Amino acid sequence: MNAMLETPELPAVFDGVKLAAVAAVLYVIVRCLNLKSPTAPPDLYFQDSGLSRFLLKSCPLLTKEYIPPLIWGKSGHIQTALYGKMGRVRSPHPYGHRKFIIMADGATSTFDLFEPSAEHCVGDDVTMVICPGIANHSEKQYIRTFVDYAQKNGYRCAVLNHLGALPNIELTSPRMFTYGCTWEFGAMVNYIKKTYPLTQLVVVGFSLGGNIVCKYLGETQANQEKVLCCVSVCQGYSALRAQETFMQWDQCRRFYNFLMADNMKKIILSHRQALFGDHVKKPQCLEDTDLSRLYTATSLMQIDDNVMRKFHGYNSLKEYYEEESCMRYLHRIYVPLMLVNAADDPLVHESLLTIPKSLSEKRENVMFVLPLHGGHLGFFEGSVLFPEPLTWMDKLVVEYANAICQWERNKLQCSDAEQMEAELQSPISLGDLDLTSHRQRGHRHAHLSQAGVLAKQKQKQKQKRILSRQECQELKRSRDRHQQSNGYEVAVAEAAVATAVAVVKQEQQATFQSCSTGKAESNSSDLTMPFWWPPKAHQCGGYHLPIWAFAAQAGGAKLWPPRLSSLFKCKV
Repeated sequence: MNAMLETPELPAVFDGVKLAAVAAVLYVIVRCLNLKSPTAPPDLYFQDSGLSRFLLKSCPLLTKEYIPPLIWGKSGHIQTALYGKMGRVRSPHPYGHRKFIIMADGATSTFDLFEPSAEHCVGDDVTMVICPGIANHSEKQYIRTFVDYAQKNGYRCAVLNHLGALPNIELTSPRMFTYGCTWEFGAMVNYIKKTYPLTQLVVVGFSLGGNIVCKYLGETQANQEKVLCCVSVCQGYSALRAQETFMQWDQCRRFYNFLMADNMKKIILSHRQALFGDHVKKPQCLEDTDLSRLYTATSLMQIDDNVMRKFHGYNSLKEYYEEESCMRYLHRIYVPLMLVNAADDPLVHESLLTIPKSLSEKRENVMFVLPLHGGHLGFFEGSVLFPEPLTWMDKLVVEYANAICQWERNKLQCSDAEQMEAELQSPISLGDLDLTSHRQRGHRHAHLSQAGVLAKQKQKQKQKRILSRQECQELKRSRDRHQQSNGYEVAVAEAAVATAVAVVKQEQQATFQSCSTGKAESNSSDLTMPFWWPPKAHQCGGYHLPIWAFAAQAGGAKLWPPRLSSLFKCKV
């Protein structure tokens, strides 16, 4: 009976095959998910300067580890796929207003405006002007998530809707967005500057939008007015160099190229009547045969060559890519610039990353941030499986913007402090004093005019600004040493000087009547000397009496240590 219930033993070879199959599956999973890759802080490329040191202290995300979700977060393909298909997790719905701008060629540009929901960290009016990625708009989930987070940090947000990207907005001219056209973005920025004249701008671009914002800033110096900083995330920098890598199967880049080209074809064909209709005044180089070539296109380069470049009259694809790429404009940007890419981005080849690396080695205002993981606009964070709604990218951009705003505030405080220090050390001239007789005013003190020193001092007090310990520490120590050595406040010193000048100018005879040797000589050049510097002495009873000695007697202020003030008494 027991013999009948026994099962035949499997040969050892079959067990080996099963183990080999399991090992192969595990190897593929480990390789595809990149589970062996370590987590580390992002690689930073920058020049050592005051700005870079301040950013390292003020932006903890630049020096902390970026930790993606454990199971799938280290795969750039999965990060990119999740961004492309679902955008973000539990994306909010910020409330905004849609604005319409009619361009010079008749095109209707739109952007959405979102007001801040909290006070800014430095109390200033700051607007983020945002340019999304290719064929994206303000209704995309990753844009909504970022806008909501920026609003909660006190930023007004203006998000450009790429021309032709919104399905419910018809084209009003035979043109749609291209790789590097800055017309619509420039119109949005000009609207913000005119509507909010006191606001300052933080320029943000994602993917293709990063190319547009960098090109816009580098086109003219006037475009950088009122701009605090610029942030570009996951752009490719040079379309001419990227076109070769997009046709390679390495990292499945050719497959991504096909998917993006298919999406672009759908958008173009949805505006077929506005772009290729018989009643439309099309560009001279755009022909009906280009529409048939569009149907058979399988890459972005074919679409750009047959349709997109002809919107702006370029003669060749090479000319189009050279002129529309931001690489030739990056060196003209003088505001703080942060360029962010992921090392595992399947769309941006590693050879393209030499462009921001080289730029950061030459320019002090440029910082290049390169984390190991993140994919293309992914940068999800999480513990094991499920990602968090807010990504590392969203936090970094806002944190960098906050640091730049604080940096500019500190610079302004330091410049005001230096100006105040210069005013305190500068001579006091007659133009700052009101030498009206005390008999006309009814009391015995010289007064400062409203346009004089007191008015300047009150203006400085109204600003209520405190020196930054980090940026102005040396200046503060110098000022403290100056106050300790003299033993009085600045306002008291200026009032004492005014009293001394009035006494010397108008009442010398009365002041010197107790002296046995007669009147002291008056020298008008003494009135322009610094108040802590002894001017030319006046002979009185065998003692040398400088002007500030009489200020100590007449005004009651101690302008010098008491041990020395006893020397200033006149001998009767």
